[in-house]
Amino acid sequence: YNFQSDTDTEIIANLIQKNFEKTSDIKQTIIDTVSNLKGHYAFVVIFDDGTLAAARFHEPLIVGIGKNSHYLSSDVLGFIERTDDAIYIDNKDFVIVNDAGLEIYNFDGMQVKRQITKVSKEFADVYKGDYAHFTLKEISEQPDTIIRAGSDEQIDEMVKQIRDSTTLYITGSGTSYNSSRISKYLMSKHAKLKIEPIISSELQFAPDSIEKDSTLIAISQSGESADVLEAVSIAKQSNAKILSIVNHLNSSLSQESDVVIGLNCGPEIG
Repeated sequence: YNFQSDTDTEIIANLIQKNFEKTSDIKQTIIDTVSNLKGHYAFVVIFDDGTLAAARFHEPLIVGIGKNSHYLSSDVLGFIERTDDAIYIDNKDFVIVNDAGLEIYNFDGMQVKRQITKVSKEFADVYKGDYAHFTLKEISEQPDTIIRAGSDEQIDEMVKQIRDSTTLYITGSGTSYNSSRISKYLMSKHAKLKIEPIISSELQFAPDSIEKDSTLIAISQSGESADVLEAVSIAKQSNAKILSIVNHLNSSLSQESDVVIGLNCGPEIG
């Protein structure tokens, strides 16, 4: 058949169909498919027999583990009302879910085991309570949120890493980048340190600007911002230390960091 589309994700569906028609084997179909894909992605596909398969490459994929049930999502908010047990799927892994249960493989086809994480504490505030909507709830909670953000025991470790560093960079996207810019003046005034803000999306065009053995502070609420994760990957190529300020402690950014400060803000819904 001739395939034509203006939507990149439709390519994945057609490629899966083509590969499955060749082998009729779901595991091999996913292996063949991911070996031909370029770029970042996470996808879930359902086959005619009800089997679910999902894969990730530099985009989040989380499996919720319920009683005789499984949930696939890019965020725990997709299933937190049904279960607080989750597996954060590693990069270059795929999963198969059927009546027999859950199986996890790497892109080479080797079966692997991944840890189940409790997420109830991090997302205890997912309900809006007596507030009309989540935005009002989040605004009213700001005083307590600020206190929680300043109580993380990792702050001392991050301070040590910053003091020991000869070259400092800080990066983020959107409002996180605005925070990075403000930090330049705060660090200069209160700590007498120079720090260079870099917008995450632009670092890929100047990867050599990161000096060897420097320190990069990465800011992201979700910990899944694609540009921030790409900036971290680039900095690591220069052997940079990665310090992150992030809200989701089980996020991809947290896993890529040497030191993590949790914002402890609860889920961003409003």
